[in-house]
Amino acid sequence: MALTKVIGDGLGKSGLPTGTVIQMVHVGNNTAASSNNATYVLYLTAAITPQFSDSKIILQHTVSYSGNSNAYGAGKVTRTIAGGTETSLRYGNAHFTDSRFTAASFPMMTIASGHYKIYNTNFSFQEALSTTAEVTYKCYVIEDSSPTDMSINRSYADPGDGYNAPSGSTIILTEVAG
Repeated sequence: MALTKVIGDGLGKSGLPTGTVIQMVHVGNNTAASSNNATYVLYLTAAITPQFSDSKIILQHTVSYSGNSNAYGAGKVTRTIAGGTETSLRYGNAHFTDSRFTAASFPMMTIASGHYKIYNTNFSFQEALSTTAEVTYKCYVIEDSSPTDMSINRSYADPGDGYNAPSGSTIILTEVAG
């Protein structure tokens, strides 16, 4: 049965079962970006303001990328709560011994002659933040060292060569009732 009349402040938190979607933010772009000097380069940003302090935020991110032959790179997703400290999101590093990507959230690699191709990778994360302040998520790319390059939303070789369809990267932030 559909909701036909909302009285006062509506259902409020008490009317929402755990897992109910409260709001969703979707941001996507096809803007080209690249990293070629072993520093993180920003390519996508999205923000959400939770309605309830006990909500969970589910982040889903897809990035289209390329690189020169045998490029090794990584993506990083960070979170900042209302102007606070920017924190990298990742799944632990107990068995991660590579010191080049210690703040990375996910790997991005290409193969020999891979600079003609566009790859996609995904990253998802869920967290309970205990806040109703604005939360900003940022997505970055880094390559391991010169002379390798990582390109976002285009093939490394030639974005206008006709071999690849247009590509883009997205981030979806979903607030769910806790």
